[in-house]
Amino acid sequence: MKTYLASNDVVETIILDDDDGVPYAATGVTYRVYDENDVNVVSTTPVTLVDGALDVAITVGASSNELPIGQVRGLRTIELLIETASGMFGKRVSYVVLNGEVVVKGENSYQTFSEALLGAMDLPGLVAWQDATRDERVAALVDSHSRLAKLRFSIKYDNGQTRLGGATEIADIRNLSLEEFLALPLEFISSLQKAQIVEADTALGGDPIDEQRRGGLMSSTVGEVSQMYRSGTPLILPVSERALRHLTGYVKFGIGVGRS
Repeated sequence: MKTYLASNDVVETIILDDDDGVPYAATGVTYRVYDENDVNVVSTTPVTLVDGALDVAITVGASSNELPIGQVRGLRTIELLIETASGMFGKRVSYVVLNGEVVVKGENSYQTFSEALLGAMDLPGLVAWQDATRDERVAALVDSHSRLAKLRFSIKYDNGQTRLGGATEIADIRNLSLEEFLALPLEFISSLQKAQIVEADTALGGDPIDEQRRGGLMSSTVGEVSQMYRSGTPLILPVSERALRHLTGYVKFGIGVGRS
């Protein structure tokens, strides 16, 4: 799926063929464009069709590719209605529009994408992250941000540092503004950023053993290698053990109320 910057014209050339690649003998074509909420951003519009045309070029204007403030990306789908002598046929092509940077510090991430790239260089054992594409890394960072936010944090401040709102516990870190987040101890922010990268690696498949533990696996034998995990039901947390190790001393275990 192609990606474009929001608030710009987008031109998509769509081949007039079926799922098997057989061309339609089109006698007429109309199109509409709708967003990720199935709301029309371009109403049904006829296409000027040249006889024998094998494709059509659809231009979606900049105003139809705008995103609301605060929304980092959206989806646009061009739906064609192709008229032929044997009937009417439909075809859809979707693309993504981005409102600047997808990974936004303080909104859906604890760091910028560039900070994550730099931080990953200091973290050994990242397996899946190294081979992942940019889009895969972005999706994993956003997902790990959400997973980590399900933890309750207990923050210890230095004597000379002002406590955030007089409190040392954070039930849902997503409730903090960017300014409040940046006012947290630098050591905690650094640990959280490392945990986010490691959790992103896990989400990409970089820690299969952790996923096996989450699935309740107690033993595994591959050839002459045998593994067994401790008996009993393990404590299932929203993040991997690797990520938790970077947050040692900051996570408060117990019952609390937070957003899911």
